[in-house]
Amino acid sequence: MRRTIRISYIAALLFGAVFVVAAQGPPGSYDPYPFRAADDTASPRIARLRRDIQNNGATVVEQFWDEMQKNTAPLIETIPGDPRHSWITFVWRGSAAAENVVITDGVSVGVGGADPLNSQMVRIADTDVWYRTYDVRNDARFTYALSENDPLTLFTDPNRKSNSKPDPLNPRRFLTGQTYVELRDAPPQPWITPRPPAMSGKVENTTLGGRNVRVYMPPGFREGETYPLVVLMGGVPYMNFVSVPAVLDNLIAEKLIPAVVAVGVGGTQGDLTCSPEYARFLARELVPWMRKTYHATRIPSETVIGGSSLGGLASTFAAVEHPDVFGKVLTQSGSYWWNRVYGSRAEGDNNSDGEWLTRQIADRPKVSVQFFMEVGRMEGFEVQLEPNRRMRDALIAKGFDVQYQEFNGNHNYINWRGTFGEGLVALLRPQ
Repeated sequence: MRRTIRISYIAALLFGAVFVVAAQGPPGSYDPYPFRAADDTASPRIARLRRDIQNNGATVVEQFWDEMQKNTAPLIETIPGDPRHSWITFVWRGSAAAENVVITDGVSVGVGGADPLNSQMVRIADTDVWYRTYDVRNDARFTYALSENDPLTLFTDPNRKSNSKPDPLNPRRFLTGQTYVELRDAPPQPWITPRPPAMSGKVENTTLGGRNVRVYMPPGFREGETYPLVVLMGGVPYMNFVSVPAVLDNLIAEKLIPAVVAVGVGGTQGDLTCSPEYARFLARELVPWMRKTYHATRIPSETVIGGSSLGGLASTFAAVEHPDVFGKVLTQSGSYWWNRVYGSRAEGDNNSDGEWLTRQIADRPKVSVQFFMEVGRMEGFEVQLEPNRRMRDALIAKGFDVQYQEFNGNHNYINWRGTFGEGLVALLRPQ
């Protein structure tokens, strides 16, 4: 079945725009492929289950499910002769009415794209066992969900009625309630563990200009001292799910960054899509308020603005609009695919306004702004990965100072909470 893939603005925001076929490299290359679909016969455990069913009948299926309850899912198995990758096999105990089971988000969507037809599980005949295997590099960390009797409409369809649920056989739950996979070489996240209350900063909740605002003050905050400032798009959810207070406490305690004040500010979809009015609010209302109330710096090179997804887009736009205020940008999986005219990315269309901000960067004079950029390899080659690479290239070509990296994961806070600290260290490390 051939489908035309359209990624709407709303769907890209909600589902993270992790669509279309991901980049792959040949096995044995310097940067071996991060993930790919494996053959249905790849998993040794599933192969053994099939043999046991053939030899002993369906009674072994109950033993298999008992094993899954005890050892948890998904199955993670070593690949002979390949220490860099593992087989990951998702399993689902289907109901009597199950006609299909689809894996959503995570590696499945990264490989299969926006079409759930490419992410369906296989059923072992005459059993309730559904499964699908992927070949994944061992530094992966990603969330996923499972959908029985999926409507099989595109993940990007804003009217899609999702049946997705966390994996009931996987006890690993992120703060958002999503199940996740974390392989043995996944990068450590040492700064997300909260410090004891006596060694932690203070967090205050308030409003400004009708928007929810959360402010972080470092341990030992003093009225007479001036502090570098970190402004974060996404407000309370970003501050919570990225574990911002804990990360700041740890980085400050380890003297990896100076003591800072930080503010998370909410914004609508319209605010985050290159809105001059919102950028002006950030630069002319929020930052002056932080200077007056929390003694934030007036120096642009000590002022970081950042965020993830559309928050990364908004941060980049605000900095190039107001470089006299924001001297540094921390963008995590920025939604640089954004189209100013249509508010969407239409693959295959003659759409000259796609990646609007990247073209603005190329056309505008260079300003004094430093960037830390990152994006996930599982986020979709054409929609997230390539637009981020093109933005990086446009910035470098213009002469901006850019540090860029790619992680082996999907479009999710579970990755950003670890790399948020890396970005701050890159931008604020004391010289």
